[in-house]
Amino acid sequence: MNEIIVPAKIEYLNDVMSFVKECLNGYDTDHVEFALELGVEELFTNIVNYAYPETTGQVVVQGGIEQAPLRCRFSFIDQGIPFNPLEREMPDTNLPIEERPIGGLGIFLVRKLFDEVYYEYKDNCNVLTVVKRL
Repeated sequence: MNEIIVPAKIEYLNDVMSFVKECLNGYDTDHVEFALELGVEELFTNIVNYAYPETTGQVVVQGGIEQAPLRCRFSFIDQGIPFNPLEREMPDTNLPIEERPIGGLGIFLVRKLFDEVYYEYKDNCNVLTVVKRL
């Protein structure tokens, strides 16, 4: 697995996106590129906005390609507030938009974009891992 460590600041989003593209270099990912980019942006942005409310911290992104089956895996690791987004109730997307609560669509979107999504709290870190078949 490859790894990048950046401050949890939005100005480092381009570095994270470049890292993801580097990890995928040499593989045919055109058919999943939009989903990967949108999902990675959502995950990184959520860490930036919510993990460190009273301080700043870092985000570790680990990623790479796995064989048999061919898929990419990315893990987002932070030492922010412990939070398992997978425990959040799924939003009711059938409600009229004016009746829906604000927020909560990010992890819903991530679950739709990736084939597998895992969370664990390990060694004082939030670890969210996403997998996309190629």
